[in-house]
Amino acid sequence: MRKAFSKTVGRLFEDNSIEFGRKFLSEYPELKQYKAKLIGRKVLLSKDKVCEAQPVFRNPY
Repeated sequence: MRKAFSKTVGRLFEDNSIEFGRKFLSEYPELKQYKAKLIGRKVLLSKDKVCEAQPVFRNPY
C-alpha cells in the first residue's frame, strides 16, 4: 500500500501529545479548540471527550 500524501501538522512531544502548527491551523481552524495525542498510528482528539480523528482527504478536482 502506497502513502497517498503526508502533511506536517505541528510538533510531537515525548508524551506523544501534538501541538498544532500555525499553518495547519490556518487550514483547519476548527481544530484549534482540540488537543491531540498520537496513539500508535492514530491521532486522538480531545475536547470534552476523546474521539478518533478521521483521515482527511482533499479531492484534487
